[in-house]
Amino acid sequence: MINTPDREMVSAVSTTQSLDRAMVLLEIVAMHASAGVSLGTAAQQAGLAKPTAHRLLTSMRNAGLVDYIADERLFYPAYKLFQLGHMAGSRFGLVQLARPILRQLAEVTEDTVYLTLRSGDSLRCVAREEGAYPIKILTLAEGDIRPLGLGSNGIAWLAGQTKSEFERLLQANHAALSVFPAFSERKLKGYVNTARRLGYAFSRGLMMPEMSAIAMCVCDPAGRPVATVSVAALTSRFDDLRLGYVRKELGRHVRMIESLEFDMSAAAIPAVSSRVG
Repeated sequence: MINTPDREMVSAVSTTQSLDRAMVLLEIVAMHASAGVSLGTAAQQAGLAKPTAHRLLTSMRNAGLVDYIADERLFYPAYKLFQLGHMAGSRFGLVQLARPILRQLAEVTEDTVYLTLRSGDSLRCVAREEGAYPIKILTLAEGDIRPLGLGSNGIAWLAGQTKSEFERLLQANHAALSVFPAFSERKLKGYVNTARRLGYAFSRGLMMPEMSAIAMCVCDPAGRPVATVSVAALTSRFDDLRLGYVRKELGRHVRMIESLEFDMSAAAIPAVSSRVG
């Protein structure tokens, strides 16, 4: 039988729905890691019929993500799930190691310092440290996500991409970035070219006139960006003299992070090459 577009669309929706349901079940199993969870309880908490929950849990057992103890009739997280979490954790271990350095940078600049990691085609703020200056720029909270390309961190990340990945990201985030007049495709290309030339990204009032920020990439030994660090402050605090001082301190602290005994390659995003910062 030839698949029509309608059949293909229905198949894609069905696959996505099954994946969503499986992820909900997997989280429920993980939440009951110590005591285990029965099929009935898992199905009820997931809002699924027992046969559907059983089918999905069986698939996850076959994939090695879930264990089933027949004598207890309970499901548990499998060792493979622990292994996956351990491998993923190597990326986010950078946050804990870098935090004292971020705190030190916030102290010397007296402004707000952010650390971001790439999450798909977006950036996620994973750490924020506040300086002593009474008027603080708190545009991002830990956990917040922005389209890659927005703000100083986004510009720095884009400046580290290959040409093909850069163009792909522009297209992928076109709709999300189009609501920000200062981040049109033409302007963004100009910002990125400037960042590549200078070795850092500077957003002077691009998000809001009274707010500015400077960002650099943290790179692995191969020069691939694995994170960005930025310092945000009132625009009035970024005169030429102070911008030079903050740039110097930002670069010094970024190099400190890069010198940490941490497997930077575990956090690197494939297909990026040019070093920024």
